[in-house]
Amino acid sequence: MSLDVRTVTRSEIADWMKAVGTGFLTPTAEKPGEELVADRFGDADLSRMQGVFDDGRCVATFRSFAQQLTVVGGATVTADAVTGVTVTPTHRRRGLLSRMMATDLAAAKERGEVVASLIAAEYPIYGRYGFGPAAWNVEWEIAVHRAGLDPRRSGQPADGGRIELVDGADV
Repeated sequence: MSLDVRTVTRSEIADWMKAVGTGFLTPTAEKPGEELVADRFGDADLSRMQGVFDDGRCVATFRSFAQQLTVVGGATVTADAVTGVTVTPTHRRRGLLSRMMATDLAAAKERGEVVASLIAAEYPIYGRYGFGPAAWNVEWEIAVHRAGLDPRRSGQPADGGRIELVDGADV
């Protein structure tokens, strides 16, 4: 078995997306169509999109993109935003994530990105790479009159649309 860790080509994005679905436990029988691929990744920087291929099948995924981060004093720096990280259960514990992470962080350093941010559902597993929570809790206050959720306070949407709550099964 030969594992090929490399950047993804435009023609492999659908396979990469299918692997992401498998990794996030939302597998599909078919690959995404060209329209969905173009919609999601039409302008993606492929040099920041990695995959691990086992005999042509994508079994692990990793993507990053440039993100502006405001730092103390109001200045902004470009951060390496890490996302789309999956390893198929059949290929875990082989160092694939470590290889992709090392490749990406080295490239981020070369690009002059001084910080990396992580967009992940299971952030604790990334502590070994130096990631941790920026805050342990957050409190939000919604100004209902500005959110447009209560037509008695905000009026109807200017475009004639409306806001509805629907069951997940209906979406």
